[in-house]
Amino acid sequence: MRVDPLVLKCVGFFGAATNEDSLAFDFEPFGTGFLVSIRSSTAGRVFHCFVTARHSVKDLNGAPPLIALNAHDGRRHVYRIDGKPKWWFHPTDKTADVAVLPYSVEPRDDIVSLGEELFLTDKNREKYKIGAGDEVFIVGLFSRATGSERNIPIVRHGNIAMLPDEPIQTDSGYEDVYLIEARSIGGLSGSPVFVRETVQLQAKSATGEPMVLAGLGRLQLLGLCVGHWDVKESDLNRPHPSGARDGGGGVKHGHRPRDAGNQDS
Repeated sequence: MRVDPLVLKCVGFFGAATNEDSLAFDFEPFGTGFLVSIRSSTAGRVFHCFVTARHSVKDLNGAPPLIALNAHDGRRHVYRIDGKPKWWFHPTDKTADVAVLPYSVEPRDDIVSLGEELFLTDKNREKYKIGAGDEVFIVGLFSRATGSERNIPIVRHGNIAMLPDEPIQTDSGYEDVYLIEARSIGGLSGSPVFVRETVQLQAKSATGEPMVLAGLGRLQLLGLCVGHWDVKESDLNRPHPSGARDGGGGVKHGHRPRDAGNQDS
């Protein structure tokens, strides 16, 4: 599945500074985030937010967060959020691994903000018949090759494995998640996960007989990538293998994907 180049522009890398005593600090990325835009119903303006995984924010241990975004000049610019950043978390669901930071887009930022119309709500999920087997892809940080001058995001493909209608047990307790089958790797925590609806196309065979083909339709933001399960080879045939989360791949209802299985590369 070819990915629109504009989708690659919605992500930024998230991390912390090394060499804190130096004015020329080094940027150490360890997660991904993406920009979303929300239109205010009262103020009549659009607000932008940087969205990432909550556990990535906790990994800072109080250090100032750094956000690296590509710019129109062809280089990467690293923004240091000083003071006490105002992170927003889910007000009632303590298991929601999502952190939102209000962000003012700079004119030099070469980034695309995802609008609310791309969010996969329950209504749109029914409307576009999104279900198990539909193709998904993740855009985020490849920690082994981040790019020295610019952010170079990686794309991972997969499919929806399960859309459970009840909480699933994870390391953090029972969570409302979507399960996706995809290859994941450390650094994808906080990445946006997109899904395309499967549509039926009427066609004809070489002999002229009518036939139905499957195609890809509208793009939707399925959720936020927070983790995956590592399953030992010795546990593969056990009915209840123990699982451990390790950053990168797997979606909560509307915002968190999680990998169904050990698919590291």
